[in-house]
Amino acid sequence: MAGAYELPGVYTGSTLPPDPVLTPICGTGVNSTHWTLALTCANSNNWENSCDEVSGVDLAADFAVMGWALGADTPTTPSDPASPFLQHTAFGQYGIILSGARSGDYEIWRTCT
Repeated sequence: MAGAYELPGVYTGSTLPPDPVLTPICGTGVNSTHWTLALTCANSNNWENSCDEVSGVDLAADFAVMGWALGADTPTTPSDPASPFLQHTAFGQYGIILSGARSGDYEIWRTCT
């Protein structure tokens, strides 16, 4: 999370919450014309903020406010993680109803059983 109007530092991993872990699950595949990626993401709802504290989204809550940002310009040197880039050109927030995303069938979906 940004604490000022400046470029963020290069992400080298966090010392506070565990790093996110992406795991492909049932339904992931590739054929001659398409690909499908279904995954779980553990430890992706917490992050270290600009004050070196843990912030996050409470996934047990019924509702959360999320944010987004985008920009069309590429980094000056895309192969360099420390390359400068321009600030996003659009941003916003939206609400998400977390309770509507929960299902007792999750384990069945995750394992294809």
